[in-house]
Amino acid sequence: LICLCPEQVHSAATLSQGRYFLAAGAAGSKVLFGGGQTNSGPSDVVDIYDVNTGVWSTSALSQPRIALAAAATATKVLFG
Repeated sequence: LICLCPEQVHSAATLSQGRYFLAAGAAGSKVLFGGGQTNSGPSDVVDIYDVNTGVWSTSALSQPRIALAAAATATKVLFG
């Protein structure tokens, strides 16, 4: 991940699993990257970045998904 925001520090990070056709959403201080296609098939991995602490964690979707969408509220991110 790369921040291309003017007047901010640029940084890069790597998700826990390389994939494409994933979805992303933000809620509160968290940015979530879910699902997607890996070289071995669909993924159920959700990478979670906390912008306040700079800490990454992971979770899982109920089932692997590719080409999904994300919708966010102030406190939740939904993947489908």
